[in-house]
Amino acid sequence: MLYFIYLLLICLCFSCGAQPINHISNIDIINKANTQKLSEHPYWHRLLHYEKGESEITSQAFFLAPDGHQNPQHELEATLMAFLKEVPQDNSKQMNEHAICKFPLRYIWLSSQLGKALEQKIQCTDLNAFLIRMSPQSATLLFSAYHLKSPASAFGHTFLRLNQGNGNNELNDFGIGYAANVDTENALFYAIKGLLGLFPGSYTALPYYYKVREYNDYEARDIWEYQLNLTPSEVSMLTLHLWELGTNTIPYYYLSKNCSYQMLGLLEIARPSISLLNRLSWPVLPMNTIQAVRDAQLIDSLKFRPSIRTVMMNRVSISSPLAIDTALQLNDDVSLPLKNLSEKDKAYALDLSLDIFDLKYAKELVHQTEENKEILKQRQVLLERRSEVSLISPKLKIEMPERPDFAHYSRRVESLFSYSQKEGFYQALHARLNFHDLSDPPAGHPNLAQMQFFSFKSRIDWVNQRFRPEALHIVEAMSLSRMSLLEPRISWNFRLSAGERNWGKCPTCWVGSMLLRSGISFGTLNEYLIAYMLMDVELQGGTSLGFEQLPISLGLGGSAGIRWRLGHNLVWHTYGQYRYWFDRQYQQSWQGNSDFKIGINDYLAIYVFAQYFRFDQRAGLGLSVYF
Repeated sequence: MLYFIYLLLICLCFSCGAQPINHISNIDIINKANTQKLSEHPYWHRLLHYEKGESEITSQAFFLAPDGHQNPQHELEATLMAFLKEVPQDNSKQMNEHAICKFPLRYIWLSSQLGKALEQKIQCTDLNAFLIRMSPQSATLLFSAYHLKSPASAFGHTFLRLNQGNGNNELNDFGIGYAANVDTENALFYAIKGLLGLFPGSYTALPYYYKVREYNDYEARDIWEYQLNLTPSEVSMLTLHLWELGTNTIPYYYLSKNCSYQMLGLLEIARPSISLLNRLSWPVLPMNTIQAVRDAQLIDSLKFRPSIRTVMMNRVSISSPLAIDTALQLNDDVSLPLKNLSEKDKAYALDLSLDIFDLKYAKELVHQTEENKEILKQRQVLLERRSEVSLISPKLKIEMPERPDFAHYSRRVESLFSYSQKEGFYQALHARLNFHDLSDPPAGHPNLAQMQFFSFKSRIDWVNQRFRPEALHIVEAMSLSRMSLLEPRISWNFRLSAGERNWGKCPTCWVGSMLLRSGISFGTLNEYLIAYMLMDVELQGGTSLGFEQLPISLGLGGSAGIRWRLGHNLVWHTYGQYRYWFDRQYQQSWQGNSDFKIGINDYLAIYVFAQYFRFDQRAGLGLSVYF
């Protein structure tokens, strides 16, 4: 390993090797590599992105052998032959196209295994310019918070930052991301192609301030910055591999080989002694990346970068009602007189009005087009008025929320011991593929968001030895947005499911269902207590409905609930719903549900619950296991 690093340092001095050693033939070098079984070495497979006997990289330009994506032995031999090929020293173009300049990390690793046999003098001017531009000294893994408005970001996003110095100018450092090259705006096509890996994915390197602008400002998402304990030589190895990858594409799979998966792959390249990808399970979520890095003890420190919304809400918490009301008025009229306000309220009102303005017009303030000139002028007026107030704004003390890597794991199974007034004692078994609901332990998750995929409910009748599926929620998303004059946002809920209809002559017969809810929520500033009221539209379909014509039933109604976070991992959630069904024997249905859950750790939670239906009442005790 010391020789590996030594060679790396030589390469970073803008040249690789010395004059070729002629007394060792190419055949001897290949035989030596075969004797050492380098084509079977795990790190060689990492460099080629091999998995299950085939590379995940689809671009032929990444390989030197015609079958290099399937045959690591042939790729090794072709790589060695290409490295030994001499290049005219007076032809910089040919030198930059030499295999050593295209695949410097392969060259460094193979040289560390084969000794001086591969040494060759070559100047890689393009590679050197890239390394000078990047100048990496350390690396940071970043997690941007959950964003339900975008399907691709509903579970958050992870990417890397290569740090050039001591962090004093980190916005100019490079953010390294992996994303799908999307060719459609159709939501259905996007979902299908993303799930089947039909989008090509590629790596990008952009200044970090672009990422901050996108996540912190455009989308108002907090960012957690996990400083990694990689050494400068390990960071350089990662950087060299990014050069090797270039614009080559890898199929992007929304639930597996996504941004999270690829970031861990890069870290395995940087530190060969660790294994991160084998810590993942399907589906792969950004949160899992952070947890895998934490468990591998790669985290050195943590920094929180609040979003523009978090900054605004923190400023609201220290402002007087008069200052808040004035800030709202200033956003409607930037020339509003401030005669009756104290200097403190003037300063706070203008600061808050600028926060509101920046959040409301985040994109317009960046894209300075003719249409946006008026918005820019209004903001400039606010800045000038703020400069006239001599009071210096206090530095905001924004506490870091619970770390996302300390959240419960995304998959869940539950065992419930229940009593039904209608059927007596029974055991229920529930399973969920991922991710989080409003009753789960909240630490590390957004307080007022819910996202679940493939949530399955069943029960076991031990007396009659019968297993009975009850429901399958294919997808459910819910966002409760606290209504305020500062940010009047709508709360909503969408669910696509199938399950027992719970009425009529065949209450256990299944029907398909699509539910859409929309309404308002009110709560405390810290979002620990929230009350919501929603209007419901539900469409059920299935032959078991018994209709002679179209087997579809429409239900209209409403729902309301209260969610109260009582502690770090303690939640009480109660809600009820009413539905009026058209063209049914039983035209009205209603239900109420209340549960109290406490999280014990990342893996376990216990809860009690009570449910009220029109034709049944249930209560019980449940155990949730997260993994």
